[in-house]
Amino acid sequence: MKFNNTFLFFGADNNVGVTTITQSVGEILAALTNKRVLILTLNHKPSDEFVKESNKTLDNLRSKLTSRIITPDDVFNETLAIGKAQVLLGPKNIVEVRNYEHKDIQHLIQLVSSNSENIVLIDAGSDLDNPLTVTSLITISKRFLVTTQNKHSVSEFKRKLKFVLSKLNVHSSDFKLIVNKSNQDFHIETSMINEEYNTETLSTIPFAEEWWESETEGKLLHHYNDDFNKKLLNVVKYIAAENGIQIETEETSKEGIFTKFLFGSKRRVENGI
Repeated sequence: MKFNNTFLFFGADNNVGVTTITQSVGEILAALTNKRVLILTLNHKPSDEFVKESNKTLDNLRSKLTSRIITPDDVFNETLAIGKAQVLLGPKNIVEVRNYEHKDIQHLIQLVSSNSENIVLIDAGSDLDNPLTVTSLITISKRFLVTTQNKHSVSEFKRKLKFVLSKLNVHSSDFKLIVNKSNQDFHIETSMINEEYNTETLSTIPFAEEWWESETEGKLLHHYNDDFNKKLLNVVKYIAAENGIQIETEETSKEGIFTKFLFGSKRRVENGI
């Protein structure tokens, strides 16, 4: 299925920051556009690190999904807010996660993507042991691969490519690369990343020392680090352009939305906002 308004984020390895990147992009995108941004968590876990604890989850929609009586309102009523974006958390029942069916996940994606006023971001995690991730990968053609400069991430992705992804007709060149936690002194040089992954890098996001504060306080990293925001904007602008939206990035006002999200993180923390 081809939806210009639906984008998938997949991890080359575990702990590369797929959820942080997906939810941060979603929150900023919702703030800078008039689109309704929905983040679908379609992997084997809830990915609820940055939302208040809630019983709302994909599991609650399963019966309506399998019986095909589910509506877009049902989906949005089950979401939680991240800024102006909405996130549908993934399954909490680890026993039942493998029982989701391919056709049901496809129906869910089609249901929310068919409305052009929505922008849908899919957090597909990094594991290929569940039908939610696999179905998302073969359903959505606009894909981002989140990785780091760690050599293990490269080898792990190549293993996934060889044994699973290639058999699904998914290739490394089908992804836009997001290099997260970048450090000039760490493992693979950024200039070599494109060659290693056989694709092009959309954005290289620097390592942020505030990551521990972000995780312990349960707030997305873009609330703390301006450099993270500025590099993440490359992804936001790409998604917006694919939907015919142009985002101006000039810092035109100290009180403007661009200042708030892209240049004002430290000021917000200092002011207790």
